[in-house]
Amino acid sequence: MTTHLWPLAAPHDTGNGVGADALLAALDALDTGVLVCDARGRLLVCNHAARRELDVGGLLRVGHDAMLDVAGGAGLLALRRAVHGAAFDHSHQLVALRHAEQCLLLAVQPLRTSDGGPPRALLLTGRRGLCPRLALQHLGRLYALTPAEVSVLGGLLDGVRISDMARARKVKLSTVRTQVAALRAKLGVQRMDDITRLVAELPPMLGALGRQDAQPAAPRGLSGLSASVSSGAGQRQ
Repeated sequence: MTTHLWPLAAPHDTGNGVGADALLAALDALDTGVLVCDARGRLLVCNHAARRELDVGGLLRVGHDAMLDVAGGAGLLALRRAVHGAAFDHSHQLVALRHAEQCLLLAVQPLRTSDGGPPRALLLTGRRGLCPRLALQHLGRLYALTPAEVSVLGGLLDGVRISDMARARKVKLSTVRTQVAALRAKLGVQRMDDITRLVAELPPMLGALGRQDAQPAAPRGLSGLSASVSSGAGQRQ
């Protein structure tokens, strides 16, 4: 049985409805990983951002029979309990996965469908950084930042000290300080906390340059899993 995440338009309703391909493409445009699992933790659907996380395999993985797995096993029990609770008890939980120096936060919540289908859980991955590269460039264009100011902003968001930026770029410390002052003036903020708050309010955008593929990428790291987002509506679980 094929279960759709959203009500689909009738075949003749081309004016008001939105097709499944458009809805799935919208998921792929987000820099937040989106995964849908059954109550046991079996992966049914994921978008490109989630697939990149699974491909790396540093924390979240897909194991036997498309079951979600965790590197080193730490946090796996908590994840499965959260998925089960979301699917059956409609609970909302935040799960922290940790392995070595890595950490990934997952929001686990129920996925309600209008057709009363089988229990499902929705998982959303936390961002790996405050601001993806493409979002940073869009922000630069919005506030008329120079390329140097965009670079300094990226460094600040990554926690790089001003002195280290100056040393890496082989410029005077005063030059970087001037660029930071220009950033504050253009962004209309006074403190670094204000810059962080501004970036946190950005909508979830495509996470990497060059992701505007003409054709959807083939599923990577999910061989044999027909429920990958880009594999088409007719193949989803």
